[in-house]
Amino acid sequence: MSVVQREPWVRIQMKTFTRWANSYIKPQRDLEIKDIEKDLGDGFLLWNLLECLGQEPILPKVKAGAKITFQKLENINTSLQYIKSKGVKLVAIGPEDIERGNLKLILGLIWTLILRFQIVDVDPNKSVRQALLDWCNSVLEPQGLHVDNFTSDWQNGLCFSGLVNALQPGHIDLKTCNPDEAQKNLTKAFADSEDLFKIPQVLDADDVIEHPDELSIMTYVSFFRAYLQQNTAFAANCTAEGPGLTKGVSFEPATFVVTCRSEENELATRGGANVRGQLLDASGAVVCPVVVKDNGNGTYDCYYESPVDGDFTLKVMIGNNDIKDSPFHPHVEAGEPNPATCEAFGEGLHTAKAGEEAKFTVQTKDKNGKNLPRGGATIKSVLHGTNGDVPVNVVDNGDGTYSCSYVPSVIGSSTLDVIVSTKAFGEGPVKDAPFTVTVQPGDIDLSSFEWAGVDLDSNGNRIVVAGQTDKFIVHAKDALGNKQNAGGAGVNGKMDGVADVPVNVDDKQDGSYEISYTPTKVGPYTVAIDVNGTPIGGAKNPFPVLVIAASPSGANSIASGPGLSKAQIGGSDNKFKIETRDAFDNAVTLGGADVGGFLEKEGEEPIPVTVVDNGDGTYDCSYPGVKKAGTYTLTPTVAGEKVKDAPFTVTVAPGGFSLENTFVSVPDEWVATMPGPVVSVCDSEGNLRAGSGDKVVARLVPLDEIEVKAKPQPDGSFTVAFPPSARGDFEVKVKVNDKEAPGGPWNVNVSEKPLSEEHEAAVSQLMPTSQQIFRKLLLECTDEERNKVLQELAKLAGSKFSSSSSSSSSSSSSSSSSSSD
Repeated sequence: MSVVQREPWVRIQMKTFTRWANSYIKPQRDLEIKDIEKDLGDGFLLWNLLECLGQEPILPKVKAGAKITFQKLENINTSLQYIKSKGVKLVAIGPEDIERGNLKLILGLIWTLILRFQIVDVDPNKSVRQALLDWCNSVLEPQGLHVDNFTSDWQNGLCFSGLVNALQPGHIDLKTCNPDEAQKNLTKAFADSEDLFKIPQVLDADDVIEHPDELSIMTYVSFFRAYLQQNTAFAANCTAEGPGLTKGVSFEPATFVVTCRSEENELATRGGANVRGQLLDASGAVVCPVVVKDNGNGTYDCYYESPVDGDFTLKVMIGNNDIKDSPFHPHVEAGEPNPATCEAFGEGLHTAKAGEEAKFTVQTKDKNGKNLPRGGATIKSVLHGTNGDVPVNVVDNGDGTYSCSYVPSVIGSSTLDVIVSTKAFGEGPVKDAPFTVTVQPGDIDLSSFEWAGVDLDSNGNRIVVAGQTDKFIVHAKDALGNKQNAGGAGVNGKMDGVADVPVNVDDKQDGSYEISYTPTKVGPYTVAIDVNGTPIGGAKNPFPVLVIAASPSGANSIASGPGLSKAQIGGSDNKFKIETRDAFDNAVTLGGADVGGFLEKEGEEPIPVTVVDNGDGTYDCSYPGVKKAGTYTLTPTVAGEKVKDAPFTVTVAPGGFSLENTFVSVPDEWVATMPGPVVSVCDSEGNLRAGSGDKVVARLVPLDEIEVKAKPQPDGSFTVAFPPSARGDFEVKVKVNDKEAPGGPWNVNVSEKPLSEEHEAAVSQLMPTSQQIFRKLLLECTDEERNKVLQELAKLAGSKFSSSSSSSSSSSSSSSSSSSD
């Protein structure tokens, strides 16, 4: 492949690198590389180039004209070994590649030599490209030019003109250079550089315009830097002065100034020298680089910032050569603390008590974590509490430590900031900051308890219902009003009053205590709360308690009054009273209870009890609805439950005499000595007035108005029996309680009652001679009287009278006898 047909960068680099190599071997050895791809194949020109670059002999010496491949490879290997001995690492290239003319590897090798022997730069913090760019800008920017690359920024020729001016100030008037006239600008800059500074024209203007190659331009630019360094600074004559040569403070700039002189010891009046520096530790390791600023007048402002304190070696160089008196030996003291490495310790970082001083300590450290031995740092701290910020007092102990304290007033989780403010590192928190501080309550203040749930009425009493458990809460606080959050305060309670009532205290273990008590007897009490015998404050203590009755209880409520045992139809005795009492036998003094009950009798509809609420816990009860006399069961109730001792047995007596309801029943046949009319004396409801003392009489007219008293019967009726002597027609009048009975008078015919067969036989047997007399006598008697007469006659006759009909006759005569007067 011809040169024209190659890739542009290959073609350009071939020309540039060939011209660069020839710039060394032609003037020194009168040798020339014409085709870099082939001319290095026997090793001879490569060996000569290396001796010119290194300015030292390379053994074994290589002879020209090697024909045998083996000899060529040996010659090339000698050169490669020399390159390696200079610390250059060769990658993927061997003698065979050069002997065979591997162009890209050969170009790579030449670039490696350019880097090693011309663009020399040992700044470990920068790449070769960046270091050369920085140098370019150091000499171009004062002229108003700037470059960011080694390709497009150089195409218009202005920056090359600037490099000419850097070596010969003011040589080219940049104001007259037109950026659009690149060919003209480049041609003039290249020509003037060669005429004035003997810098070889390794570049062509057309190549820069059409295909700017980075490595080729870097190679050309490096000639300018080398020229400036060689002509402005001779290391052995250059000097340095400033405090940074003998002392420094870690993490702070330690400054000094380098003044350059030529080999003739004349002061440099322009910049461009390769001033470098390094701070080394005892082992020779680089501690930090030296930052160099080219002032453009032959002086260079330098500084270093050591990250550690101690004794060090400071090398100041021009290129690789020490300036006069270098190396220097500065002592670096520990500087400002680094916030990120400073530490804080102490209980006050995590816990505190309200109202009490909390403490912690700050230990300042440098960036490497080493304790600083002196004070003077700016330490700021504040506690961001739940109720505002709390200032922290900081005391400088003068030994690198700082005593800090604060007094919180409000409990809770707070944030503690601990900040170190420095010039070198700015302002920031110490390690692990901010801290979370839990502020606990202070000691219990007996006068500051909080009471909850103790409500008093308008009279200042707490109203409690008997049998119900009353509860309230007291919460312990510290002197600042913070609630305690732990138990164990020894809270006690006592209730004095009409009965002994135990008080229970439930320690909730969170600073609160639930007080409870269950009184069962009504009346006034007082409740007092103390801690180990000392009354607590925060509310009225002791406070009065008024225990009132609970809801009425039927089992304990009491019924009293005459209506519990007896009553009368339409009378006033069918009343009673209920006194309500609660389950604890306390009298209920308020109305509104569910009081009721029933009066019941078998076979009858229950009669409800009528109740009047007196509003004082008592109830007037009655059962006016009762209509029938008799024995009843009375069951008063309170809240659906029987009252004490219920049910009761009540005897209801008939009501007052009612003539209208009284009636007389007459028999179909009226017989002397036999029961006649039956008088039923009733009250207003039709009840027979049994046992009521009613007076019932019957009068027979015209027998001188015979008065016949009626005989009362168990069912309350009265039976009238006519006397044995009554015969014939009569007018019968019946009076009840002196009043004519309804339905009368009655006109009746009374017939005699004949003797029974037994009586007839007895008369014939006992009185055979006087039968008619005794028979007539017996007809005037009742059956009972007849039996008695016959028994007496039998005794006189010395015989015995016994009749099977005597029993029935006796019963009949008894009724007749009681009816007669």
